[in-house]
Amino acid sequence: YSGCLVLVALSSIGLPGLNGFVGEFLILIGAFGRHPWITVIATTGVVFAAYYMLPMIRRVVWNDVGKPELRELVDLSRLEMAVMVPLLLLIVLMGVYPKPFIDRVAASAELLS
Repeated sequence: YSGCLVLVALSSIGLPGLNGFVGEFLILIGAFGRHPWITVIATTGVVFAAYYMLPMIRRVVWNDVGKPELRELVDLSRLEMAVMVPLLLLIVLMGVYPKPFIDRVAASAELLS
């Protein structure tokens, strides 16, 4: 479970190579042409995301478990892993090779602009 949490949290921060980076980058690049100052302010949100997500990861994943009953929790079951692994692979795939996903929504995005 810890690995899943770390990958999803890093994607939420916008780590390059993960899907969150692609989304944040495209939004910020698109907004910069029309509203550069607002985009600069919005970019600070990426810093704030790292500011609260990284300590959260440290506390949840690497801290000592205080309550004895929490030490008995089991990791993800096979069924849960069967659900999580494809989602985690999509997070990486969309970050490394976003073109098929961007091409799929390009026509709709063009209508909005």
